Amino acid sequence: MTRVITLSYTHLPSHLKPCFLYLSIFPEDFPIKRRCMVNRWIAEGFVDAKFGMAMEDVGNSYFDELINRSMIQPCRFYSHGVVQSCVLHDIMRDIAISISAEENFVFMTKGFVSGIPPENIHHLSIDGRQDSYLSFDLSHVRSLSFFYNPKEQLASLCSPQLRMLRVLDLEFSLCRVTQNDISNIGSFCHLRYLSVKKGSYIYHIPRSIRKLQGLQTLNLKRSLITKVPAEVTELRSFRSLRCSTLGVYSHFEFTTREPKKSLVTTMKLPLILPHLISGDKSSEVVAEFRKGERTKRNREPEGVTDS
Repeated sequence: MTRVITLSYTHLPSHLKPCFLYLSIFPEDFPIKRRCMVNRWIAEGFVDAKFGMAMEDVGNSYFDELINRSMIQPCRFYSHGVVQSCVLHDIMRDIAISISAEENFVFMTKGFVSGIPPENIHHLSIDGRQDSYLSFDLSHVRSLSFFYNPKEQLASLCSPQLRMLRVLDLEFSLCRVTQNDISNIGSFCHLRYLSVKKGSYIYHIPRSIRKLQGLQTLNLKRSLITKVPAEVTELRSFRSLRCSTLGVYSHFEFTTREPKKSLVTTMKLPLILPHLISGDKSSEVVAEFRKGERTKRNREPEGVTDS
């Protein structure tokens, strides 16, 4: 069976081979969203431009072709019958992992117990269900994907080694990204795809995002953002923005009936909160306060100023 399936991979058109191997990034039995996969393929440069067709349409045709060749299996459909997400059969995944290892295409921490990881890793997949205290050379990493609850600190995302990073996918990590984690996002000049977990504690997009002229996809759904900076309009390659805000507050009750009490309170409270609240909760409280403060400021009637 393995030989037959390996032969099926061998006879894949050249443009579909990296797309198929790329699927080995995802954990076993993990539902892979079509939209996510197509956008990542485009960001990685796997999708070739065709005259008269949008890049998304070409990427979707790749996805459909892999389904038609039974290389991936549909697992969820849209209401109009189009495949929404897929999974890799265990045998298919084993083959993709094996070939990826031989070609040094994808490296996964899951299953790698000890030893020295290979050099020149291009696509790194970190599975948080397994402890991994490996020292990686990140200078060649093009995509970094976190799943479940990684033991690695997200602070490592600030590493200058990640200068070649094109894809940063934190959507399926159990760690919630904070404002500090993306404070230097402008330094990743090659970044094309950024997706964070729903409910992350991000309350504004740094203006340095204007430096990411290659950025194509930005997914910040259900964060604490109330406003997108005008610098986003300067991104020449931008094609997909998914941004929404949480509508509830857990720690504050904001009202727009009265103006803010004082500018001093607005400026100093976020600085004091981290010292009063310990652990990850401080990031959530500060982010929620910032969201409420920004929302209130945007809704104040004209003529109302800070006292």
